[in-house]
Amino acid sequence: MKTFNSKIDLWLLIVLFLLIGLSIYTVIEILLKQTNLIDYLISIFMALLGVFLPIGLITSTKYVVEGNLLIIKAGFFKWEVNILEITEVRKTKNPLSSPALSLDRIEIKYKNNKKIMISPNNLEEFLKAINQKLK
Repeated sequence: MKTFNSKIDLWLLIVLFLLIGLSIYTVIEILLKQTNLIDYLISIFMALLGVFLPIGLITSTKYVVEGNLLIIKAGFFKWEVNILEITEVRKTKNPLSSPALSLDRIEIKYKNNKKIMISPNNLEEFLKAINQKLK
């Protein structure tokens, strides 16, 4: 089993940490101005969502090669791709939502023309692990 972390763009880290800071600031403002239980509970929920969701995405986005299986994890999401069903791997800068923390991505085409974009930190090692070459 080999695990590859996602490459992370600096701009995305900045955006996520700004989001965390804004969430904390908003919660503090609400807590200082409101005194009822509902407002406190909403503040705690906002803090959990605004802080732990970005941190969870940063720490959990990874790609695991286990036998003939590529397991892609990002937050609460998980995809499994049979490596033997991969038909093409190519570089892309496509900004569409995907389990990738960088715009320096690869698009993997597999079974029935399905596609997924990922951004392994060590591209060469990753390609060796899935026995593929870039097209």
